[in-house]
Amino acid sequence: MSNPFPAPPLIYVGQHQPQETQISLVQEIDQSIIHKNIIDLQQLSNQRSNSDIVSWISVVGLKNLEIINELCNSYSIHPLVIEDILHTEQIAKIDIFDDYLYMVIRVPKTRTHDKSKHNIIFNQVSMIVMKNRLITFQEENDDSFSNIQKQFINYELKTRKLTVDFIVYSLLDAVLDSYFSLADHASEMMETFEDKLIRDPGSLALMEFYKLKRNIMNLRKVVQPTRDVISILSRQGSDHLEEITHVYCNDLYDHCLRISEQLDGYREMLTSMLEIYRSSVNNKLNESMKVLTIIATVFMPLSFLTGIFGMNFNYMPELHWHYGYYMALGLFVVIGVGMLVYFRRKKWM
Repeated sequence: MSNPFPAPPLIYVGQHQPQETQISLVQEIDQSIIHKNIIDLQQLSNQRSNSDIVSWISVVGLKNLEIINELCNSYSIHPLVIEDILHTEQIAKIDIFDDYLYMVIRVPKTRTHDKSKHNIIFNQVSMIVMKNRLITFQEENDDSFSNIQKQFINYELKTRKLTVDFIVYSLLDAVLDSYFSLADHASEMMETFEDKLIRDPGSLALMEFYKLKRNIMNLRKVVQPTRDVISILSRQGSDHLEEITHVYCNDLYDHCLRISEQLDGYREMLTSMLEIYRSSVNNKLNESMKVLTIIATVFMPLSFLTGIFGMNFNYMPELHWHYGYYMALGLFVVIGVGMLVYFRRKKWM
């Protein structure tokens, strides 16, 4: 049956310029792992004709839209899935079709190696899971995925037979490990902020504090949809995955729950730390205001007496007294010291 709806236009949507498209193939042939870079899509014709060969097609960079479209069409991928692959600002999700699964996963990445000074950004990874075939689309090269690919290139088939399920599990596990790494880094940063908060609240940089809070919130927004994806994968992906894979998916789901609980705890701790910081700042301000109030209160009667002695009346006996100046100074000292002693006894200072 023909599709009555027109195919959506091929448009890349993302936060940065797309990289050049590079395609590589990892497959098992005759009990050995073969890896090669694909220059022309015709090189995949043998792989498409033989569905018994376990293959992983990795596409890195989404600049060449025609190649991506041609690759997807050769495997009868739905046009809406192709559109989702090119729209790289989506949350994690999973769509189940008759012949394949389509998953979107967010992979964390920082602009530099210093995570404490920059906001965490996420790249989109799309996965198309078929029988004995996996196609992944990455915005740009990711170290964790590259390491997984290298591991499979050097994979010993004596240990375990290479399957698409195993590759998918390994990739998802690597993504969750990156989530754990960011959560652990957030925990270390919180310990640093907590030490500063106890020793010297004034040294706490609010900008870094709010960046950490924003990173935790962003990571939490990514982890929760990923947890839902893995939950659906373990329950509804039975037609595309082996039965034993469900046990591993449940393990990944437990990891997601643990990360979510950690992030929820971190968010509450950050809120409490911010309240403590504000209380500390308010206490310091109150101490400063208390000192200023005491000084103003001590000088109030002195200013009053100074105003009286400064009146320009002709008949003021104290103005012509020989010891009047010394008497006024002594009176000021007595009043000031008396008030300070009174404040001390009242424990106001």
